[in-house]
Amino acid sequence: MGLYLSRQGALIDWSVTDFLALLGTPLDLTALRAACQHALTDGEAGQPPPPAAPQHPLPRPGNTPGMQETLFDEMD
Repeated sequence: MGLYLSRQGALIDWSVTDFLALLGTPLDLTALRAACQHALTDGEAGQPPPPAAPQHPLPRPGNTPGMQETLFDEMD
């Protein structure tokens, strides 16, 4: 995977394994290809992806400011 910055004349590239790790996917390229094939053929070919791990929201740090209900509310 690569990104070319034409104004700077720089190429930034990653191996497929590194790029998938940066995206946070736990699957390898072979499993992703099989899941893509499964999705594009309405389940007639390939393998469905494994169920996603449950996501748990991160707790808010204790030193964060109060939350606004809307953009135009006053802060406490």
